[in-house]
Amino acid sequence: PFGDPALCTPWADRTFLSPFQVILVNSGAHQVPVARYNEAMCQAARVLQVHARATEAIVAFRTTIPTFDNCHLRGKASPFASLAEAEMYIENHTYFNHGLWVKEFNNLAAHHFRRAGLHVLDAYSQSVLRTDDRSSKTSATGVVDCLHFAERPGGPAFGASNPEERDLLRTSLPYWSVQLLDFL
Repeated sequence: PFGDPALCTPWADRTFLSPFQVILVNSGAHQVPVARYNEAMCQAARVLQVHARATEAIVAFRTTIPTFDNCHLRGKASPFASLAEAEMYIENHTYFNHGLWVKEFNNLAAHHFRRAGLHVLDAYSQSVLRTDDRSSKTSATGVVDCLHFAERPGGPAFGASNPEERDLLRTSLPYWSVQLLDFL
């Protein structure tokens, strides 16, 4: 619903949605006017509510995680002791003003999705406690990326088929991913 329509998939179409039984929605880390975002999330929740009721699909909104500056300096940092401490750090080290609006947008989207009877996966409150797991890899453009998570070597493969593999996977994933496994 934001930006250049040519760059967005017209996902809010029954034909497009029909094959999907699990839909995980994230609004991304791009700021738009609050009223526009609120209306877009309200409309998205309504469209996905209709799909979920008609097909028994599992639909969830995954909260957005803010970025912060100088993530390369946090590579060996311990997790914050509290959500308040983490949010204060992010507000004081904001990048693209993420610390100032991401939580508000998450709350708006969560409200609409819950009101529609859909799920909310809270990636925010667990992920902001850790600032040591951001990639800080220099991209092809030379920009340091502090939004995305680092790729860790030796991580478990997805698609665990037996209970032992599933338990290993559950203990190796971020909290919100474990919530998603519980839905499935």
